[in-house]
Amino acid sequence: MAILFCNDNMAQSIEEHFMSIAKDFIYEGHKKVSIACGFALWNQNKVLDFFELEKLADVKMYQNKREYYVANGKDRRK
Repeated sequence: MAILFCNDNMAQSIEEHFMSIAKDFIYEGHKKVSIACGFALWNQNKVLDFFELEKLADVKMYQNKREYYVANGKDRRK
């Protein structure tokens, strides 16, 4: 988990950069390593505490995982 203090545009740029690095990540000789992550932004107009923000990021992580498996034609439950 990382907590960053930045504006929306910078947060979007960081997310895109992280995802582009993660998709080509190789760990100890393994050709393909997948990374599940979710991003959530705090907005001063919404009343969210840290735990709600963490839960939102977690929900987005699982959404990203579902989209990955659908896009790659994989079902890890089999």
